[in-house]
Amino acid sequence: MTPSTEDFHQMLLPHAGPLYQRALKLSRSPVAAEDLAQETIERALRHAARFAAGTNLRAWLFAILSNLYIDGCRRRTHELLTATGSPPEVAAPEAEGRPAWEHVSLGDVQALIPRLTPQSRKAMRTFVAGTRSYRELSGKLGIPMSTVGSRLWRARRQLRDLLEANSSSDGSDNHRAICPMHPGAHREDPR
Repeated sequence: MTPSTEDFHQMLLPHAGPLYQRALKLSRSPVAAEDLAQETIERALRHAARFAAGTNLRAWLFAILSNLYIDGCRRRTHELLTATGSPPEVAAPEAEGRPAWEHVSLGDVQALIPRLTPQSRKAMRTFVAGTRSYRELSGKLGIPMSTVGSRLWRARRQLRDLLEANSSSDGSDNHRAICPMHPGAHREDPR
């Protein structure tokens, strides 16, 4: 059962303030926020038959508001692209030097493996010896696969720290040397 237009209008009134506040947060402009809130209420009134009585009116209104905002952003981007005929020019990022890990040899890494903790050392030696899948490493080390990943991550982190310490004591500029054996080795601790 759909409420009458007058009843539905009365149900919308308490939500006008929160709609304006959300629109203001999204658009950062009082004028644009007022237009967005009005357009939301207008669309809600126009499509009142789609509203299922007994459901959350506030959530429905905020969904309409969000969709209108996103549509407006897309429209403005499209208009900008079609008006100029090409995407806006953006300054190119600064050219970066070669990654520090390119200067680290496998010999450098292998020389530091004995300085790792015993668990990390065992996992890293098995990995470097040619065992590439975590399933194989898990079987050889007798530990769960998730533990293999954790130990290798810790070993890479320790190797990176050792390589950084060596590079700073050498006076070289390799401030962020990382283990070249795994592309994700530079990530921060997820905990």
